[in-house]
Amino acid sequence: MGCSGRAEGNQARRTVSKTVMAYGHERNAINAARRASQREAARVHLQMRRGLNSLATVASLAPFVGLLGTVLGMMSMFKGFNGSAADGLALVARGLSESIVTTGLGLVVAIPAFWFYHYLRNSADAFDGEMERVCSALALRADFITTS
Repeated sequence: MGCSGRAEGNQARRTVSKTVMAYGHERNAINAARRASQREAARVHLQMRRGLNSLATVASLAPFVGLLGTVLGMMSMFKGFNGSAADGLALVARGLSESIVTTGLGLVVAIPAFWFYHYLRNSADAFDGEMERVCSALALRADFITTS
């Protein structure tokens, strides 16, 4: 997690700090800070998750698009086959090498998309956990302050 964990923790602290400053002078400041922290956490959660479904779709479909290109290339290769063995072997070798390129390109797109999807999803999950921890700490401090 390294640097991204610290950045997410700083974002959570800034969010809570901003919330406490905004509502710090009201009589019911603690409850207002809790509600505002929860709203801000939900807003940032949605912002961090925006586009992840599209990225997951690209990661899932890219290999199939590549495979479709391979199948279509193989079909067109066999359409040009006239039956002679010498021409057939050269045609198959050339057509196979050309049609396999689409599968490779599909994987070149899918693998990084898959990796980035999981990286971004895990970052959003870590942020959610950090916000939950900070909000819980705020609630505990608020309970301590109100009972003192």
